Amino acid sequence: MPSQGAIKWNEMPWEKVNDQISRRVFRGDRLMAIMYKMKAPMVWPVEEHEAEQIEHLLSGKLEFTVNGETHVILPGDSFFVGSYIPHEGRIVEDMQSIVIFTPPRKELMEEGQGFAPYAKK
Repeated sequence: MPSQGAIKWNEMPWEKVNDQISRRVFRGDRLMAIMYKMKAPMVWPVEEHEAEQIEHLLSGKLEFTVNGETHVILPGDSFFVGSYIPHEGRIVEDMQSIVIFTPPRKELMEEGQGFAPYAKK
């Protein structure tokens, strides 16, 4: 990956993770950015990880729960999760988002390991 410059998301191929999740991945030395397409309905259970995470919703709708509080996330909204903070979510409408993790999540770097690979309908 380049150490600087433009990220041309539309020139990257989509990687199919499963029937509900596709992604495009950019990796730097100390961060990882992933563009996701996810189909509703889908739920991912509580998870926590070392990486700080910020997600920006481009389209669709999701409900995101952290610290027992649920937030409705709409296009143009973002959310942040700190290191080792339990969180969970539910995709209400088909969505597309960009997620940034720092440091990169090694478990997501391998082909086929998309966000919430254990997500359920």
